[in-house]
Amino acid sequence: MGGGLPMLHYFSIRPEELSYEIPSRSVVHSTLGGAWIDDFGVGIKTIHLTGNTGWRGVLIPGELWFLNFRELIYETYFRRRLEASNSGQDPDTVRLFFVDTLNLIMAWVHPTEFVHKRSKTKPLLHQYSIKLSVVKESGVSSLIGGLIG
Repeated sequence: MGGGLPMLHYFSIRPEELSYEIPSRSVVHSTLGGAWIDDFGVGIKTIHLTGNTGWRGVLIPGELWFLNFRELIYETYFRRRLEASNSGQDPDTVRLFFVDTLNLIMAWVHPTEFVHKRSKTKPLLHQYSIKLSVVKESGVSSLIGGLIG
């Protein structure tokens, strides 16, 4: 994140599911004479992560990992954006990056949904679901070169 010192969060347990959605801003119209397309290109891409913290965690207990994760992704991110805006600075100086080295995805993202799930059948697990809107993507060379660009 920008707007101060960078903060990092590593998934000690990889998310169970990762979906990378790339919508189209196209509409196909059916008419008597055939079909025609209103094509406005690619829409806003989204990244959806679901997983859990593990009941013991790897480096720290699962519950503490989840609380740190939620604090960073939602509370710290939005608080820093509000502080920047209130001080007359551009809130876009506060940035959240998603980096997936396995699938070579790096993107400046904005969190749009955060769901915390608990289950009676799995009382020791903190399950999460996160939806991130992609503001801007970086290529593979940027991923190798570094996060800030």
